[in-house]
Amino acid sequence: MKPYLNAAMALFLLSAAPLAAQAAEPKIKVVRVIGDDIRVPIPDGFCEPEGPFQDNARLAEASDTQNVTFLALFSCADMAKGDVQHMIYIKGPKELLTTRASLKELLDAMGAVPESEMNKVLADDSISPGVEKDASKAFGQKVEMKTEIQPAAKDAYAYYLAGSVEADVGERHIVTAVGVAMTSVKGHVLSYNAYMPGKDVAAIRAALEQAKAETRKLLAAN
Repeated sequence: MKPYLNAAMALFLLSAAPLAAQAAEPKIKVVRVIGDDIRVPIPDGFCEPEGPFQDNARLAEASDTQNVTFLALFSCADMAKGDVQHMIYIKGPKELLTTRASLKELLDAMGAVPESEMNKVLADDSISPGVEKDASKAFGQKVEMKTEIQPAAKDAYAYYLAGSVEADVGERHIVTAVGVAMTSVKGHVLSYNAYMPGKDVAAIRAALEQAKAETRKLLAAN
């Protein structure tokens, strides 16, 4: 299962002209997930995409063939500058859309966090190269990608993955840190995905901590 969005693709597609202004976002966004309304707290500084950002976000979401995207949020400041690098996506694995599982059932099924390269990364300030993937069809041009997304932690709220995505898209080089929280809300398996620029340990930790903090708020709101 790969809940995280192709972050490099999202960053590439979200390079667009800045919006003239950003409307104030509500504190809570209600999304519909297969029979249930789920309340999502909107983090400070994040907005739903508008204008060209909305168009490009839809293209990025369409590139993720394994998940349904229920909500996309981008940094309001990034959008004002025309270059989005801080993103949040709430997704659900397509293969589990009709499956109901409590949070305890999900965490039990996912098991303990194995010893992994990511554990070492977070401990000793280094990153090992991941598996190169070709996303050329989605871009219509040659794309070379390296990912390092691995289990990182587990608590009473979610099972976490973290790491980085690095891609060469044409002449553009893109690097982003990724933090993912796999959780269950009202019986629906969801992933809370946080992205930010960088691949060093500080960026990975920040993405992971954002995913952790916002997932707790998500569960508390429902």
